[in-house]
Amino acid sequence: MALRVLLIGASGVFGTRIACELAHDPRFSLTLAGEALAALVGFAVETQLETLTS
Repeated sequence: MALRVLLIGASGVFGTRIACELAHDPRFSLTLAGEALAALVGFAVETQLETLTS
C-alpha cells in the first residue's frame, strides 16, 4: 500500500526537486499542489504521471 503524500509548493524550485525524487517511487502516491498550474501539468507530462485534476 502506497503512502499518500500531498506536496504543497510543487511548482517551485525546491518542490519540483522533491516531486522528481518521489514521482517514480512506488512507495508513494503523490499529489501535487502549487500556484502555477502550467508548471504542474508540464511536470506531470514530463514524468508521465497517471492522473491530472485541476
